[in-house]
Amino acid sequence: MKGQAPCKDCECRTVSCHASCEKYKVYRAELDELKRQREHESEHAGYCRNLRLFVFKKSRSRER
Repeated sequence: MKGQAPCKDCECRTVSCHASCEKYKVYRAELDELKRQREHESEHAGYCRNLRLFVFKKSRSRER
């Protein structure tokens, strides 16, 4: 998903129209899904990085 919110240049736009606009609800759901995916990827990358550091430190302590 790229681009701007469907609100841009919308002729039906009013104060607090997001609550009833189906186009905005779909747009918002897509944004929320992208955010969830990014957070998951970030958590996974952080876990892998920490695991590599742990293994590296363990191997270094055995060498001494």
